[in-house]
Amino acid sequence: MLDAGTGTGRMLELLAPYFKRGIGIDVSPEMLAIARDRLGNAGAFNCQVRRGDVYRLPFADGEAKSGFDAVLFHQVLHYLDDPQAALREAIRVLNRAGGS
Repeated sequence: MLDAGTGTGRMLELLAPYFKRGIGIDVSPEMLAIARDRLGNAGAFNCQVRRGDVYRLPFADGEAKSGFDAVLFHQVLHYLDDPQAALREAIRVLNRAGGS
C-alpha cells in the first residue's frame, strides 16, 4: 500500500495490520520524522516512509510484482494544485495484476 502525502503517518499506523508492506511518501522532512517516530512507537515495522513528490512518485510503472495494490490520498488532494495529475501518477504505480 502506498500512502501518498503521508504527513504524520497516521493512516499507515492505523492500517498497518491489514497489509504486508506500506510506504508513505511526503515532501516534508519534518512530517517524515514524525511519521518515523509514530510508526516505530506503534511497532508498524512493515511500514516505511520516504521523501517524495506525489506528482513524480519514485517507483516504476505498476507491474505484476512491483506495483502497489492500493494508493491512499488521505486529506491530500484538496491541497494540491493539480489533483488529477497526482491521481494519474497513482494509477501509474498501481499493480495491474489485480493484487497479490
